[in-house]
Amino acid sequence: MSGERSAKRRKADAASDEGGSVVHELREMRAVMETLVDHNSSLIASLNGMQKEMTSMHHKVDAMADKLNQLEARGGTEAPPGEKSDKVEPKEDASLAISLQQISDRQKYHEVLLRNQKWEYPVARPPQDYWDSLEDQRHIDAAERFIDQIENETRKMRLGIAQDGADSYELHQIHFHQPEHEGHITLPYSDQLRPYWEEFARALEEFSHSLKCSPSGDWTSLGIGAVELPDDILKMLSKALHSTHFDRFGFANSALLEDNSLDGKLKFALDYAESNPNLKGLAFLKHNIECQRHIEQICAMIKDHPSIEEIILHGCKADELDGFEMIRSIVASGRDKLKRIDLSDNGLDAEEAAPLGDYLASNPILKSLSLADNSLDDSAAESLARALKPNTNLRYLDMSGNPFSMYGGITLKRAEFDDTSLNSASDSNHSALVIYPGGTSGPNFGSEDARILTGEPVADPKTLRASKVYAVLASRNRENSNVQHFADTPVEVLPDMLQSIQSYSRYWSSDEWKPGKNVHHVEPLSLVCEILRNWDKALSVYESLGNPK
Repeated sequence: MSGERSAKRRKADAASDEGGSVVHELREMRAVMETLVDHNSSLIASLNGMQKEMTSMHHKVDAMADKLNQLEARGGTEAPPGEKSDKVEPKEDASLAISLQQISDRQKYHEVLLRNQKWEYPVARPPQDYWDSLEDQRHIDAAERFIDQIENETRKMRLGIAQDGADSYELHQIHFHQPEHEGHITLPYSDQLRPYWEEFARALEEFSHSLKCSPSGDWTSLGIGAVELPDDILKMLSKALHSTHFDRFGFANSALLEDNSLDGKLKFALDYAESNPNLKGLAFLKHNIECQRHIEQICAMIKDHPSIEEIILHGCKADELDGFEMIRSIVASGRDKLKRIDLSDNGLDAEEAAPLGDYLASNPILKSLSLADNSLDDSAAESLARALKPNTNLRYLDMSGNPFSMYGGITLKRAEFDDTSLNSASDSNHSALVIYPGGTSGPNFGSEDARILTGEPVADPKTLRASKVYAVLASRNRENSNVQHFADTPVEVLPDMLQSIQSYSRYWSSDEWKPGKNVHHVEPLSLVCEILRNWDKALSVYESLGNPK
């Protein structure tokens, strides 16, 4: 009997364990279902919100259209003498038209988002025979990265997901990139990749509405690089981009199957520039430009385009191309337009870069100039240093990776801060951050960030000037030599001088940066005591204060 009871107990325990497991699974399923219900509720709320906003936009469009029609109907009437005219003002008419267009663009954008709420990426991963066809593991890794990128960017465009969690598209880019330590390779084209490009092109066409709704302060960018493209894919992209207007467009390291000459690539990029009146920046990276004719085509675009203000030619100059003529043409066409020029990694020497000296000295509107990784020597550094002195617009000059000596570096730094005298310190360049070989920055401190590239100063020039002047005073104080430099200074300016010392000290002590030599902080009172104690002319001031008339 005891054996039967034990068997029954084991059977009951097993049933209990099985029942507990089922209950646990049911609880897990319930939790998943609750999560799905919450997600669905959130999605429905989002859709309802979009629909309400679209309904509101419809009402606004109808109201503004009625108002515009009324104004147009009254547009030709003249008011009798003494009465207010009903005639449509051109500015009011234009403002209404712009508002109507903005509302229409946002409405279309929301319609696209609503239509794509249940959209799923339709392209399956390439079959095994595609991966087996790749040359080696580097190409396999490259294909993996490229497919992940183009799929992710297509999803973002379709679903309205902002880049990096931002509220809007500050940067939208599809760009295959091979790590530098692995060397450059171009991903070969395969028909297995065609569906990815087709889906990307369809997403680009729809994305035009999103770009039109981007905040005016945000820059959008498209870069296509290091991939092999057949002519029909290029035409497909060109058609999709015709009405999709990015602010920046870049073409890097790409190969065209049918026409891999620069003519084919240049035509694609310049055609896009012509169709996009909003384009502000155009970049060519690692393209072999061999003749001046191609440079003239780019310069003609710069001269005629209504919005272009950035041109990047990184690693593009072939040995056959005359660098002097290339630079001369670029600065001539963009003198009153370009705010950023990047000529890095082009093998330029001092003679070829000579036009930049006169160009910078004329103080053009240029904010950023990169000459990194060229062959610029001390004579080039001297020429650019002379040009920096009168220039107040340049905010960033990259000279890293050039072979000039310590002498060239000192010459450039003296343009930023010449501590020979108070006047030379005051007349130095206070606006441009210079990056030197090794990546170090000079007296106009800062780091390369978005502010520099958009033309904002890394520090207030007034602050930099005051800090440099105080640095000269502080360095002289250690030797009690300030007074000997004031021999010709009228005694009447003594109060202004002392007040300036106090003012300059505030700038000096508020910044972590200390310009010039290794100068320890000197309190302004020490400078005042030095001047009053050692300057004979100060005695007459004491006497006049002690013997008032």
